[in-house]
Amino acid sequence: MTGPTLPPDDLPQAARRLGLGLLAMCRNRFELISVELQEERARLIQALLMTLGIAVLGLLAGISLTGAVAILLWEHSPGLVLIGMAAIQASSAWFLYRNLSRLLAAWTPMQGSLQQLEQDREALQRILS
Repeated sequence: MTGPTLPPDDLPQAARRLGLGLLAMCRNRFELISVELQEERARLIQALLMTLGIAVLGLLAGISLTGAVAILLWEHSPGLVLIGMAAIQASSAWFLYRNLSRLLAAWTPMQGSLQQLEQDREALQRILS
């Protein structure tokens, strides 16, 4: 059994409509990708600025805390104070590195565009098969 056939005169019109529909679909997808790229760029800039602020303020707080603890406990054991502060700071850096690694592993940019393109691909496969 074959599908419906078009008269020979309607075939160019159908091909033209199909082509225009595909072009419109591609244009919509490119606009979606463009908007998502702009959103990702804004999020990235915001994240970088926040990270920079956290790093600077954290560094200042760490220096102040290290100085205060070193001054307070210097009389008891100067070497132990410095080793203890270094251990605390190293473990904090490891904790932050581990969280950053998890965040980067789970990050999927332009997820909406990728899902929409996958849906389009599936729809075209259903139509063409």
